[in-house]
Amino acid sequence: VFVFLCPQKSVRNGSSLCAGEQEYIQKRKQVSVQALRDLGLPCTVEEVPHIAFLASGGGQRAAVSLVGSLSQMSQDRLLDTVLYLGGVSGSTWSMAFLYSDPQWSRTLDSHMSSLLTANTVELELVLSWVHEKAQREEFSLTDVSFLTVVVMSPGQWFELTPHEAGFSELELFVETSALGNKFKGGVLLENRPEMDMIQLQGMCIHTGPFPFRGKLPIPAFLASTEHVHLMDGGLLVNVAYPSFLGQRRDIDLIIAPEYSAGNMFEVRKPFPQLDDKILEEEKDWPRDCYVFEGNDTAPTVVFMPLFNRRNCKGTHLKLPGPKPSGFSTFQKSYSPDMIKFLLETAQENMRNNKETLLREISKALQRRRARGQAGQVQPEQ
Repeated sequence: VFVFLCPQKSVRNGSSLCAGEQEYIQKRKQVSVQALRDLGLPCTVEEVPHIAFLASGGGQRAAVSLVGSLSQMSQDRLLDTVLYLGGVSGSTWSMAFLYSDPQWSRTLDSHMSSLLTANTVELELVLSWVHEKAQREEFSLTDVSFLTVVVMSPGQWFELTPHEAGFSELELFVETSALGNKFKGGVLLENRPEMDMIQLQGMCIHTGPFPFRGKLPIPAFLASTEHVHLMDGGLLVNVAYPSFLGQRRDIDLIIAPEYSAGNMFEVRKPFPQLDDKILEEEKDWPRDCYVFEGNDTAPTVVFMPLFNRRNCKGTHLKLPGPKPSGFSTFQKSYSPDMIKFLLETAQENMRNNKETLLREISKALQRRRARGQAGQVQPEQ
């Protein structure tokens, strides 16, 4: 991942990608070109399909399973074809953990091993962190919880990238390093140190019991409020589709492993299109892989439920449903055996559907090539 820091720390208003992300795309495509050629899919840089791997939420179940999925993608030489990795809620734990290692895609085996090792934090370090954060006037010990709550309706999607953070619908962004700073009229008032990864992870997910019975009132104008309260995205949109639909990132193919525990086919927005058979007959007992074909304005989605009719056949599972017992989103830390089971299950799902993924990657490449020949592909901007 390549990070580009803009010299001016102010709110950016616009629908285009920031310079840092544009630079990253061009460098990442060089990697993807070689990966596609190794898979027997030769292409030019301009023809590289925009593939997004979007992991769902699901607490520790999602955090662990994502590492297993990525590991198998790497073993199958598919990972380097991916342009974007996105997630919400629990999957962002692993994303933040992996991002701390610049070579994470080459060292996934060691990351898998570390998940099986218990880790503790010294009390002195915790107290030191609390003391440091307490120097900020708005800090309290419930900060992390409040930062994961926002009004349910109408709500606004908030995204974080290594380059920028902001509201994609409002087209308002700041550098990610400026999170936690004060702005007025789009101008930075006070330049504080960059937020550390622990606090950033706390902002992304909270798996404790829901302590907030009421909902905050909607302000007349979001930009007029001094503090913005955020809700864990896994409770509202459990896959990061909003950041990857439309012309801004121009995605051709979405690979969406589903790690959640709820109704995975619940329709709130008509994307992707689902037929009645899936909605009624398969919602509680899904297949291991679905392909929802895209069109000229929407990407194809490969949807892969973690627990499915192919792998849920043992006596350790509660049948006829696909969710094994003991893997609640809100329970405390999983045992090493549970973590090992999740890693192996996620890997198996990817391994079983390698040919499907390869076929859809090839089709995405052909679509982008055809669009380029027809002059329909817009340059990154």
